[in-house]
Amino acid sequence: MTKKIDNSDITLLIDTREQQFHSIEKYCIEKGMNIEHKKLDFGDYSFKYQGIDFSSKFSIERKNSLEEISSNLTANRERFKREFARAKGSNFHIVIENGSYDKVINSNYNTGLNNKAFLASLISLQIEFDVKIHFISKKYSPIMVFALVHYFIRNELKQSITSE
Repeated sequence: MTKKIDNSDITLLIDTREQQFHSIEKYCIEKGMNIEHKKLDFGDYSFKYQGIDFSSKFSIERKNSLEEISSNLTANRERFKREFARAKGSNFHIVIENGSYDKVINSNYNTGLNNKAFLASLISLQIEFDVKIHFISKKYSPIMVFALVHYFIRNELKQSITSE
């Protein structure tokens, strides 16, 4: 049995380069988390739990649209891949707001990247860098960020209990 997680033991780390996205901050504060802005080596969000920094083991990269990630996969591809290479071996997630594989396959986005190349790039990222991609509406992305952090901690606690 896993002990209940006290959200006040969690500090959401937000990369200083992340554009201000107050709904995630606000939601996590409402749930009892603390907030700290700091430069992260990769990703936009990570956390500390009971003062222990997990930013090298867990990260979330937030993309506000298919258009944004499409740009990262074309114009900024090498920089983007270097970030993923730094994150390799960690529990790395990409939360893409207002997107879906259906939209990619049906070219329901506004970029010059064709749907086959876009799909191939997303799948390749997942395989090459062990990245988990989550599509969610912008409205629910704060819940997704909170849940990814919360359940990562819960799973870590479960594993530490069973290994004792």
